[in-house]
Amino acid sequence: MKKNFSLLFLILVFVFSCNKNENKFLAQEIQESFEQVKYENVAIPFNTNTKSYYGSYEWTVRVGHSATNCSGCIYIEGMLRHVDCTGEGSACSVEAKVYISSSQAKSNFYTAITENEYELTVEDIFLMPNRSLYVGMDGNKEIWLNVPEQLVTRDQISEQFEFEGLFFTDEPVFENE
Repeated sequence: MKKNFSLLFLILVFVFSCNKNENKFLAQEIQESFEQVKYENVAIPFNTNTKSYYGSYEWTVRVGHSATNCSGCIYIEGMLRHVDCTGEGSACSVEAKVYISSSQAKSNFYTAITENEYELTVEDIFLMPNRSLYVGMDGNKEIWLNVPEQLVTRDQISEQFEFEGLFFTDEPVFENE
């Protein structure tokens, strides 16, 4: 009986140590994929179910242009207005933590909502240009989060931005200009 218990204990120790090592190697692979490839527009996953893409991501996105180069100023309250660090261009690097969920059942399109107030901008609007954000590697394939151009407004109650129509691909869809 003691031999069986000892053998069972050794097997359990071996199995659990293998699982920990496997998780450690997976985390190391994700980190190495970011170290090997340097992109200006990234979505780093954390607390994410990689099979469904639901979960939290940290975005770093290059956006924006100077006021003198504002060809796409935003019409707000009857006036054209430039909003710093928003819209086309790559003058600014903005960051935000977002939570991604499915926008429709069995859909390949997702919705993202910012998790913290005032990360992207202190303004109540954010003009998101077309962007493809590097997520990492899945085996030997790259994963990209594609965010179509859209004007998002801050929700008055939650004070968060909500992005719609996001989708994942194995190559970038947008030129990020």
